[in-house]
Amino acid sequence: MVSGCKPVQEECATIKTKIGDLLVPSNTDPWPEVRDELNRSLRGWSNYFGYGSRGKAYRSRRSIRL
Repeated sequence: MVSGCKPVQEECATIKTKIGDLLVPSNTDPWPEVRDELNRSLRGWSNYFGYGSRGKAYRSRRSIRL
């Protein structure tokens, strides 16, 4: 059984920056485009850390503060 993996601080900082860049008030892109890009980023991040038990990755993601 694979125990999953936990993202390191650098990976957490990268996704946090990407989310922050998408959600800045000055972003004038239409909401559907922003939403789709945000969902793509989060889905990819989740899939990367989602093999085996996902508990560690999800707990770590919950601790990311925007």
